[in-house]
This record gives sequence, structure tokens and C-alpha cells, in this order.
Amino acid sequence: MSKDMNKETSPWEVDEDTLKSIEKENRGASSGLICPKRCASISKPCAACTYIQTAVYAKQYPQQHPARKWASEKKAKASVYFNAIDPANPEVALLLRVGVDAGSSIINGLKEDWTGVLNPLKGQGRELKFKKYKGEGNFNKYRVEPVLEAADYAIPKATLASLHNLDQENLIRMIEEGDMPDSFFDISSMKMDEVKRFRLCPPWTSGSMGRENKRPLTFIWRHWGLSKGQIEGTEALDWKDLGPKKEEKVATDVPWEDTVKSDTPMTTVLEEKVEGEKPTKQCFGRSEFFEVDDATCIACSYFKPCGKAAMSES
Repeated sequence: MSKDMNKETSPWEVDEDTLKSIEKENRGASSGLICPKRCASISKPCAACTYIQTAVYAKQYPQQHPARKWASEKKAKASVYFNAIDPANPEVALLLRVGVDAGSSIINGLKEDWTGVLNPLKGQGRELKFKKYKGEGNFNKYRVEPVLEAADYAIPKATLASLHNLDQENLIRMIEEGDMPDSFFDISSMKMDEVKRFRLCPPWTSGSMGRENKRPLTFIWRHWGLSKGQIEGTEALDWKDLGPKKEEKVATDVPWEDTVKSDTPMTTVLEEKVEGEKPTKQCFGRSEFFEVDDATCIACSYFKPCGKAAMSES
């Protein structure tokens, strides 16, 4: 018996529409918090931006300084949103999110010679090709380039009439309420070395500007790893708060006595029975290298004696 027939005859059949509604109601908001300074529709002070600028960048720390690494992680980062279609299903308007690098590539291309990329007509518009790959430093990168051949299909009028409202205020509301549509596609969900094609749609007309809107995209700036209070200025920020120190980790439960007895010769500690040769690694017994919860340390056959030696050194 088919599932549709079950729905007609059985009161216990699962209702998919109800389940989708429950999922949507309980879909959590993104962990990134909106930056009130960088988002032009808000244009209010941001305590996090002010702290990062005055306490880190203004100090001109060296590039490898931990303060600069902290600032790089906490500073506002941009995502760029477009209306687009998947060539395999042009009847559905996608809400496409890309990173700032891919977004900037598209903007630069539109300003130069990517003609037809926003044209919805058959034989005049063109698709964009996205490829995900590993870039310098093993970071994910995205190459964006237009397909040379004109598209042999038009974006349906019904699709153009149902474009998402990408007004920044509306996007912020959707992000904060976790109200992204089922047609939302995040480019970061692509698999490594995967190539996908999309066709960008012309400017939306469903926002506050109506048919006067000339924008095909919107930037959203967010902070990651900060609290709302830190952004609003009600909670303190300190780049030196980089998490627990190594000695705090070692102070937790460990599989040996917490301290080496003062009357125990160090040679006895080093010669504790273990398989293999005596330790020759430069890291042995050095507290700056040993960590009780590190997988490499745990797998080492000298884990226990090394831990004892490291603790006696600290």
C-alpha cells in the first residue's frame, strides 16, 4: 500500500508537513552574532570592534603574536547573499550564501567583463561555476568563474517573482530567528574538489526599494566566538584570556601520583618499566611539551614516567 493511501486510511500515519513545521520552529539561530557597526542597516557602535582596534591592532603587535591571532578569530567576518537558481531546478529561487572572498570575486567580475551573469533570458544569461579546493595554509577556498557559453534556458518568470527579500534588515531577522528557507544553500557545504553551477538572479523587488532596487546581493557581518554582552559592551573583553594554562590541565585527575616523592631518585622515575628503549626524545619530561589529555602523549609508551618527570620540573 502506498504512503498516500496510508494517509487516507490510517490516523496514525506521520504527517510530513507537521514534522517540517516542528523542525522550522526549533531550528536554532546561527552561532555568529550580528555586528552592529559593520552592518550598514544598523550602524551602531560595536564594543568588540572598538576593543579589537584599540587593544590589538593599534598596538602593532607582530604578525605571529597571540593577540593578533585572537583578533583574527574574533573580528567581524562577512558573508554575501544572492538569489540564485540551480540549473537542474530553475523553478526554485535559492538563497545562496558565499564567503567574502567568493563574493568579492563575483563583484569584481560584475564590474569588469562578466556580461550576462545577471541576465535571466535564454541565450543571453550565463551560469557561474564554483569549485571548492584547499588553498594556502590548508584553508578551504572557492574559485568562481563564469561559464563561457550562454545559458540555453530562461529563468522562469514565476521564479523571478518569488525572489527572496535580501534587504539587510530582513536577512538579519531571518538569521537571528533561525528562519532560513528550505531553499537556503551555503556554499561551504560543498564537498572538497566539488564543482557546482548556479545562475544568479537579477535584483529582488520584494524589499523596501521595490522595483527601484538595483542591488543583486547583500553583505552580512557577524562576530564568532563572542557573547552578545561583549558586543554590546556589558561584558569585558581581554585577548589574554586564551583558555586554561597547561598547569591547570595537569592539575586534573591523572593516572599517577600527583607529585614525585622527594626521596625518590629521578633515575628511578626515568627507569620505570616500559616497553622499548629508554626515552631519547627531546620532549621527554619537559612540562612545556607534556599534556595529560593530548592524544600523542597518551599513545606514547613513556606516558606515565614522562608525566611524572614533567610534574617534578614544574
